[in-house]
Amino acid sequence: MARARNDTKRTPDQVIAAIKGSGGVKTIIAEKLGVTWLTVDNYLKRKGRDWQPVRDAFRAEEENTGDMAVSLIRQNIALGLKLQRENETQVDSGDAWKWLRTRRRDEFSERQEVTGADGAPLSVIIDR
Repeated sequence: MARARNDTKRTPDQVIAAIKGSGGVKTIIAEKLGVTWLTVDNYLKRKGRDWQPVRDAFRAEEENTGDMAVSLIRQNIALGLKLQRENETQVDSGDAWKWLRTRRRDEFSERQEVTGADGAPLSVIIDR
């Protein structure tokens, strides 16, 4: 049986409470609220003064998760250096790097430029 539309209405305070500790993952927020991912996305897009704190809480949660990932990478780099000095194995930080490359693309993605032969401009020919 389909859920009635009124069953998915949540207040901004309820949504903010669900955002806390979610890491900015909409699926986790949806599970906490008992709604769908799409409903959470719609809450984050709502206009009005009452819903701005929801968007702010979501952005803050995402930033906090990013900060934790950066912290993990820094700890792993320091630990890896220590282990190298002791001739042991480095600690893997692949998950943190993946998160940073997808969620903080402007800071951590690898940029690739495509050029023509010997760095010349790329020519595009459309054959009809």
